[in-house]
Amino acid sequence: MDNGASIGLKLNKKFTVSLREEFRIGDNISSRKSNLTEIGVKFKLNKHFSFVSRFRLINIPLKKDKKNFI
Repeated sequence: MDNGASIGLKLNKKFTVSLREEFRIGDNISSRKSNLTEIGVKFKLNKHFSFVSRFRLINIPLKKDKKNFI
């Protein structure tokens, strides 16, 4: 099961910044399987071309029986 939220901010006509957070839940709802954070920047060159750069951080527990993240 995936649960998440995202937000985007348009700085001007050419630049957009986005942030996305997602939690993945394992078999038991009380434990998280992983946590994903993504930050992105988009530059629109014209109406046909745009460039996107994203950074993704994924946190996975060390062991299945522990609830600590790296």
